[in-house]
Amino acid sequence: MGLWRVMWTGCLGMLCLIPMAWFSFNVLDLGAAITGDLFIGIGDAMDTAFTAAFAAAGITGGFLTGFIPFIVQGLLGIIMLWYFPLHWALYYRPDDIGMALAIVLPWMLTGTITAALFCKKARKGLTTGLAVGLAYALFVGVFPLIISAIVNAASPVPIDIMGVINSLFTGMTDLPYVWSVILACVEGGIIAGTFGALIGSLKYKPEGQLETQKVKKARKKKAEPKITAVAETTGSSTSTGGILCPNCRSKVIPGDPFCPNCGTKL
Repeated sequence: MGLWRVMWTGCLGMLCLIPMAWFSFNVLDLGAAITGDLFIGIGDAMDTAFTAAFAAAGITGGFLTGFIPFIVQGLLGIIMLWYFPLHWALYYRPDDIGMALAIVLPWMLTGTITAALFCKKARKGLTTGLAVGLAYALFVGVFPLIISAIVNAASPVPIDIMGVINSLFTGMTDLPYVWSVILACVEGGIIAGTFGALIGSLKYKPEGQLETQKVKKARKKKAEPKITAVAETTGSSTSTGGILCPNCRSKVIPGDPFCPNCGTKL
């Protein structure tokens, strides 16, 4: 059950990273930060391009005009988060606070939001954040390496695809592809897990307090309205000190031999 919870909350966290990456890509201009301001306002340029494309296609409004740019820009933001580790930004751009913030903030918000929705303990928040980073590292970093090895083994002519990709990433991040992706995702998962653990600890309730709440709820469900039973015996006493007539249940003053209402002999 614990592994299943980590898996599905991790999957939800992976989906949650898409809007967070969109925020970093558009609001914090992640593309400009990574390229050293070589490309500025990539998100705005893409919005203009999408608007022109939709206008040319005769689409002037609706769900698709907002959803498609959101998904594309969010995926571009995630790709940048996959490939550029935080330590790379801190090592090569120690004075660029905006770039570090653009990398840290999506992971931080992902861990915080996911833990706030699904985690009630610090341990659960930590494991959920780590699951997001490790899952991305596995799917983006390890699986392509395995697929490339299978293709090279099956191809009659060896194609060193990973060699080309490694050369490209070594030039960008000073790391091979696999290590660049694994470190970027694991560092992001640690950030998400740290803030997830913080939120989980704030939501944590001790077992004793939980048991007390459960007992109170159980007692509340079992509680029934109290009905004061009136004795049917002759001369039943009332709360004011009198007695009740056994025939008509009227109040009779103590000492009266007959009921003043129906005349029944007491």
